[in-house]
Amino acid sequence: MRDQTPQLFWRARAGNPVNDFYFDEADGCLKGEKWNVFWYGLEGWEQIRYAVEHCLARPATLKG
Repeated sequence: MRDQTPQLFWRARAGNPVNDFYFDEADGCLKGEKWNVFWYGLEGWEQIRYAVEHCLARPATLKG
């Protein structure tokens, strides 16, 4: 997947049981009360900051 998508960020609910896998695969994570934001391939704080702000501003897409 990294060959096809060298930069990626995503979020998962803090209690998501798949988070352990995400922690293993991501280059970094910002943990929060509601969301954890994961990423790989981002270069520098500005890209990371953008990813985190983007993820935290989005409404939930799944109910749970």
